Amino acid sequence: MKSFQSIFFVLVILGAGMISCKPSDVPGPDNTPDLSALQSLEVFAVQEANDFSFRLWRAAIQAKEPEENLFISPFSVSMALSMAANGASQELRPDFANLLGMGDVQEANMAYKLLMERLPRIDNKVTMNIANSIWYAEQMRVRNTIKEDLRRYYSAEIFPANFAHQTTVNQINNWVNLATNGKIPSILEEIREEHVMFLINALYFKADWTVPFRVEDTAPREFELRNGAKVQVPMMKNTKAKYLYQMHADFELIDLPYGNEQYRMTVLMPKAGRNFDSFLDTWTMATLNNHLQNAPEIGYDLYFPKMKMESELNLKPTLAHMGLEAAFDMSKGGFSAFFHDDGEFIITDVKQKTFLEVDEKGTEAAAVTAIGVGVTSLPPSVRVNRPFYFFIREQHTDALLFMGRCMNPLEM
Repeated sequence: MKSFQSIFFVLVILGAGMISCKPSDVPGPDNTPDLSALQSLEVFAVQEANDFSFRLWRAAIQAKEPEENLFISPFSVSMALSMAANGASQELRPDFANLLGMGDVQEANMAYKLLMERLPRIDNKVTMNIANSIWYAEQMRVRNTIKEDLRRYYSAEIFPANFAHQTTVNQINNWVNLATNGKIPSILEEIREEHVMFLINALYFKADWTVPFRVEDTAPREFELRNGAKVQVPMMKNTKAKYLYQMHADFELIDLPYGNEQYRMTVLMPKAGRNFDSFLDTWTMATLNNHLQNAPEIGYDLYFPKMKMESELNLKPTLAHMGLEAAFDMSKGGFSAFFHDDGEFIITDVKQKTFLEVDEKGTEAAAVTAIGVGVTSLPPSVRVNRPFYFFIREQHTDALLFMGRCMNPLEM
């Protein structure tokens, strides 16, 4: 068997999110959310994944200009890295555990298996698809135990392929296109000579608003950019719903439900004059949940911008900065556990592409405690007309699926 001096594989992560609404069904047994008790491993895994989400966000924004929109799926990154950890050397595995907050690899595998089974079926009015695939050069001898574990725990599709042929690029991109319902049509432009494996995670989310916005109420309205300039954006209006709302000295919180109200978009709009860039620096999921728990559900006219954004991030420097440097060199043995072949195996690329669209119909996509000031009177209207942060989450498991910031709804 040929000995390879230096062989690389690529970790690819995808996320698609969009809002699209259909007429709500009459509540009944078929529409009842699945709120069965969580296993302790699920609770632990979500807590650690959410902690990773906020840390990843704070690192990822360094790769973007301050005025750029950004949309990421930390949950997708966490799952993809957990798959990769299966092939890491014994010396390298603790680095993954420290980064992701998980125990050994098998514990992480089982946790994600449980979440992959639960999240898609928790609300049958929401489409939540998680797909994984592994592509490897057909001359490589991937260990059967690795293939079996990735199939068992991540439902991964595994494809040996001719990495020297353009057809394989097309096949991988076709898989990506299908897994994201056409929202992310491709992830690869080429397969380089040193590539021997691609690990791909795709997360696709599509949900109707519980109470849709009426298309005829959408109109051009003012949105103030961070530099003070004002632009006219398509602003939706909803006068029929009740939403969780909190007025705080530093921000406004608005929480919009999808489907049977388990999946939700939570919006944080910092007050004018507050430092937007550092706003989330001290936030954790516990901070967010604390404010949600103290937010009453009230009715008001909500003005919310339509938006569409796509992001592409090279996460290799971000993850290296967060403590995963050894995954990108051979200092801790690399990923020899993937293969029977001799060689030096490292991760060379970590890429994430995301898509988000929010309109009248719905969404298609991806610890310090502050003192809140409660609402003392019914607000006549709430206008999301300044830069804001947003989260797409599932409240029964507390899973944080997507995070983003909208600096300008007119920009992709």
